[in-house]
Amino acid sequence: MATIAGTLTVQNQYEIGEYKIAYIKDQGFSGGALYTYTLSRYTQIPIFIKEIEIKEYNDNLHECKIDFIKAQIIFDKCEDKISKYH
Repeated sequence: MATIAGTLTVQNQYEIGEYKIAYIKDQGFSGGALYTYTLSRYTQIPIFIKEIEIKEYNDNLHECKIDFIKAQIIFDKCEDKISKYH
């Protein structure tokens, strides 16, 4: 049964200030993998974290910036920094 369930693997994880970004590979039992960036934010009590936005993304080594439109945040994975939309 476990062989048809697929796997969910965190490929890379970044923690910048109050934000946490995870690059996740979701490999089902057949076909290609689905890659997503998940943006989360720590709450006022730092042991709790709230998922803000999930962005489907096939990683490209030549692109550095990931736009989280709903959260109005741009994540630069090359420089490990976050900026807000103007």
